[in-house]
Amino acid sequence: MSATTSSDAAERAPRADAKRNRETLLVCAGQAFGSTEAILCLATLAQRVRLRLVPLTIVEPVARLSLRPANGLPMLIERRA
Repeated sequence: MSATTSSDAAERAPRADAKRNRETLLVCAGQAFGSTEAILCLATLAQRVRLRLVPLTIVEPVARLSLRPANGLPMLIERRA
């Protein structure tokens, strides 16, 4: 029986930070569950609250992989009736 080093075990273990491409064999086993859970949480939250941009906020887009706000989006959270 050969001894397994910690680096060998780490290479075979599923990881959350595994790259998402077809060549990578290391995939997080709970990734699909986590994505589904996040979608359900956001849908539930969207039913209960309304997000509004803070008044007088200027949104400056930054072009990266996609357009993003340069300084985030300060939002007000209001409970829906």
